Amino acid sequence: MENKLKHLEFIQNNIARMNNNCIHLKTWAVLIAVGALSLSSSQDNWIVFVVSILPISIFCILDIQLSKIERKYRELYDSVRKLDEKDIDFTMDVSGITIKNKSNRTIVVFYAGIIIALFILSYILFYPTQHSRCKLSNSHEMYCNFITKQ
Repeated sequence: MENKLKHLEFIQNNIARMNNNCIHLKTWAVLIAVGALSLSSSQDNWIVFVVSILPISIFCILDIQLSKIERKYRELYDSVRKLDEKDIDFTMDVSGITIKNKSNRTIVVFYAGIIIALFILSYILFYPTQHSRCKLSNSHEMYCNFITKQ
């Protein structure tokens, strides 16, 4: 029973590490989006928004791949859990494991939301006319001055 528990622990550690990596990818994507917003507004350059889309898209692809590999390790965990003690071989190979094509909608929605927010903020900061920016009210005068860079 000790070998089986140790093998399950190895697999569980891999699953936890991949889950942690997915969280780090999401964190970096948000940080890049915030950095792009800050840098482009301070330099009055909308190209930073466009350039920040590339690493965010790459993080999305990596996140999807990591979640697929994580699901394979979950399948390995399930199969090892059902094995007898004498059949434990401490294999960590998941290349032979096939998983059902699960939708990664939540991952795509998260990263697409960041990209859409970048486009919307880019439009708000750089494209509207001065009329639509500054006809808000007196309480928004400071915001209007920030936007128009007068």
